[in-house]
Amino acid sequence: MENLELETPTNGQSAAQIKAQKRLSIGAILAGIIAIAGLIFIIYFLLQDGARTNKIKDIMIIFIGFELVLIATSITILIVQVSKLVNLFQNEIKPLVDSANETIYTLRGTASFISDSFVQPVMKFNSYIAAFKKMMEMLNFKK
Repeated sequence: MENLELETPTNGQSAAQIKAQKRLSIGAILAGIIAIAGLIFIIYFLLQDGARTNKIKDIMIIFIGFELVLIATSITILIVQVSKLVNLFQNEIKPLVDSANETIYTLRGTASFISDSFVQPVMKFNSYIAAFKKMMEMLNFKK
């Protein structure tokens, strides 16, 4: 009976989505437990011997310095990529958008010209024909 409840979709979710969500939750809880256990392990061994603690401290300082160099390099690469993206927008995409706007303006003018030159006269002619037919009906001229 419990298996049926687990496989029943709730809130529009399928059984596979519910299983994936449960796996993710269990994984997050296990990762938290491992992190806490690792922290306790590190604190315990750092309190044991002063010389070992100093060596670990030196290694961590070197590691943090390496991370700082890595982060600075990453930020530099990010800045270069952003400047290339801005350059792309200014030199390639903006002219395309301007060209598209010009094309739309031209199409708008063409549609207006066709409306003024063709559609309105045809509509006027059709309205005159309709008025003439109505007048003939009113005067009892039938087909």
